[in-house]
Amino acid sequence: MASAVRRHDVDWARSYALLLLIFYHVLCSFQPWAHKLAIPQNAELLEGPFKGAWVLNIWRIPFLFLVSGMSLRLAMNHRGIGELLRGRSVRILFPLLFGWAVVWPFTMYWSQGHFGRDMAYMPGPGHLWFLQNIYLYTMMYLGLARLIGERWRTSVDRINLVVRQRPYGLYLSVIPLMAEAWIVNPGIFSFYVDPRHGYPLGFVCFSLGYLFAWLGVDFWNAVRKLRHGTTAVVVGVFSLTGVGIVPPTNPFIAFLSTLCMLALLGHGAHRLNRPSPLLSYLTGAVFPVYIVHFPLQFVGAFFILRLELPVVVKFLFLLASTLVTSFALYEVLLRRLGWGRLLFGMPRFDRVGRFLPITA
Repeated sequence: MASAVRRHDVDWARSYALLLLIFYHVLCSFQPWAHKLAIPQNAELLEGPFKGAWVLNIWRIPFLFLVSGMSLRLAMNHRGIGELLRGRSVRILFPLLFGWAVVWPFTMYWSQGHFGRDMAYMPGPGHLWFLQNIYLYTMMYLGLARLIGERWRTSVDRINLVVRQRPYGLYLSVIPLMAEAWIVNPGIFSFYVDPRHGYPLGFVCFSLGYLFAWLGVDFWNAVRKLRHGTTAVVVGVFSLTGVGIVPPTNPFIAFLSTLCMLALLGHGAHRLNRPSPLLSYLTGAVFPVYIVHFPLQFVGAFFILRLELPVVVKFLFLLASTLVTSFALYEVLLRRLGWGRLLFGMPRFDRVGRFLPITA
């Protein structure tokens, strides 16, 4: 049975997923293909760490979609469909439209300056592209919930019974993601921004998250019991892949991606399902920080990449400057914007000026 109790580990998962994306974006400036994506590119590259970053790439975006599906279902335990429809529309569409019209054009201004190109207004979703996907999936599931209500409850109870008696049944969740990778057959599994691959993959992950959260305590007990075994399989398979024994085909990567997410959820359920001051802060801060980090990264890259410094120092300097300036902007300005907070998907303040928890 799904629980209305807040899952702090899901809040942690959302925060870590977005912070890892910031790390990944900074690392992109040191790859040979950065200029193809209009990302400021350093002359000297850091390809070695990026080859290792595929360990993150195969699950970081799928995990974000999965957590979004979880968050929606958890919110439905204590909020009505109409309230969620209005809330999600405000929290997703305002930042998305602001990103199209202001954030991405400002980002591209610094990109054009870095590459010496003619200045032009270039609207687009940019690094907020996944909000389009999440909004679509959210509207679909809220529409289904309004249409059929809890008539799927019997099927969910049957799945719960299987999970309760045979926790290893959770490993069947690898099948939908593997099927998507096999049917769509993307050239590069981690190229999620391609809508032909990103939309169906995101829907699969969002749906899995929605189902996992609906299963409730039985799912969390099962994934916690399986965490050590799942982690051992992930480490072993990564090792075999790294030495070339197992070829990393797309269905195989999808299999590994799902196991990574189950392992992360299991360890999170075991260790992180408790409140903390840091979590309260990150819950309010991480989304607006993510929105502003990309333009601030481009501003920093415009100056830092021109310095005569070792490439590793440049990377660390750019990463630190992006995080520091993003959180500083949040502290000094964004959290004090009043109605302007809607543009950054931020929650309300309570009466003493603290953030109220995000339920989305």
